[in-house]
Amino acid sequence: MRRLISSFSGAVFLAIVAVSGVAGQQAREVRVLTSGSVPGQKVSVALEIAATGNENAVGFSLNFDPRVLANPVVAIGSGLNGGTMHLNMASAAAGRVGVVIALSANQTFPSGAYQLLTVTFDVASNASSAASQISFGDQPVAREMVDTTASRLNTTFTSGAVKVVTHVQPPGILINPTPATSDDTIVVDVAGIWNDGCVPSNPDVTRNGSVIVLRTRHQGDYCSQAITTYRMNRTIGTLPPGTYSLVLIHDNMPSIGGSLQFGSSSFSVQARLVNANASSYNSESIAPQSIVVMFGQDLATTTITASAQQPPTSLGGTSVRIRDAVGVERLAPLFFVSATQVNYLVPAETAKGRATITLTNANGRVSVGTAMITSIAPGIFSIDGTGRGLVAGYVQRHTPSGEVRIEPIWRPGNAAELLPQPIDLGPPTDQVYLVIFGTGFRSRSSMSGVRVNVGGLPSEVRYAGEAGSDKGLDQCNITLDRRLIGRGSVELEMIVDGKSANLTTVSIK
Repeated sequence: MRRLISSFSGAVFLAIVAVSGVAGQQAREVRVLTSGSVPGQKVSVALEIAATGNENAVGFSLNFDPRVLANPVVAIGSGLNGGTMHLNMASAAAGRVGVVIALSANQTFPSGAYQLLTVTFDVASNASSAASQISFGDQPVAREMVDTTASRLNTTFTSGAVKVVTHVQPPGILINPTPATSDDTIVVDVAGIWNDGCVPSNPDVTRNGSVIVLRTRHQGDYCSQAITTYRMNRTIGTLPPGTYSLVLIHDNMPSIGGSLQFGSSSFSVQARLVNANASSYNSESIAPQSIVVMFGQDLATTTITASAQQPPTSLGGTSVRIRDAVGVERLAPLFFVSATQVNYLVPAETAKGRATITLTNANGRVSVGTAMITSIAPGIFSIDGTGRGLVAGYVQRHTPSGEVRIEPIWRPGNAAELLPQPIDLGPPTDQVYLVIFGTGFRSRSSMSGVRVNVGGLPSEVRYAGEAGSDKGLDQCNITLDRRLIGRGSVELEMIVDGKSANLTTVSIK
């Protein structure tokens, strides 16, 4: 689980204020709910309707002070389904917005109280501590509620306000630079100073598209004068790739009679990249000069294989950059690219430690992942490319006459199946060596640091290092113990400087 640290730090100094009772509700009413904010932030104001069940359409104008509230964005409310909203924004800069919400013919609003619409404003950065009224008017749209016959219905339109609180310092929000990825659990860390008794805790988390809201609630009837610090964290969960905004809202605050919305923070969730040893598929660590397989989505717009001797740093418009633990960034040579897989070489100079790996495809789409770079990350290739089963290699036989023969350790089966070809160790006068291939172990400390067991028996390691001209490919030559004769399929275990490679198998006749 990666923690994405967002720090909301502010100071809220609240007076000792009792919570008053809720006013009586009118039979048919449209009302503005009081909300609160701080200078320089956004505020969302909700409008409620108390309907009796025979209303078909409503129209009105909202009047507000454009010196305090600006750039209104109106959205139909969560409590009304099927309504069509028409806006007149021609006088918005002067503090007037016209709204008409109507249902289709013969349909009526459901009875009861629910959210009709929301209006989001920018609060002026120089706003003073006061209540900025939001009232109803008749220009550019007249106040009117009608039924399905277009008959006018008696309706009360009740004003509200945005209470600007200047004694609250807007929070500074910091995002940890480690990129979040789509399968990581995002955890938000919130910190600040509040009066004792008003300390927010255990926020509710909601997400509407790209907007994530942390909502806390005032628990008591008043706040004491003692000031205390608080810290809380909340799990957001996994998120698909994209850009998100994060908002903290505190409800039922006695000093403003409503909610206080803090400014939003933004962060990006990028497509996840898995980087693993190309032979073992072990993603715990990768080594310099080793072949790595990367998995993800939209990694390339085409499928291309490059030369293993001279792999380029751009293939089909895809490139991979590795920024190592000391901050040096290098392009990685590429062997293969496709939509979901890329094979590349870790540059030899890459420093040990946590590296950030960034892929950019031909369309400019960026994916980011990380990997731990260690000097040794051994892996052995299998013949079918799964990292399991029959080892990729061959037998080299030396006879008393000086003849050297290369013999396969596999044979074709049905269709594309490859089957083990049991190794014949021959007479005691033959010297039989098994040559296997892998990656990530050429930088072993010494030959004595390489141990190979075949069928549980230690085997003499004759060579462990580069395999030749193919970049990143390593090779290990071992002598097969004659005590293996007749054992059939046995496991091959390789340990380099205390690190185990993946288990493969070999068949002995």
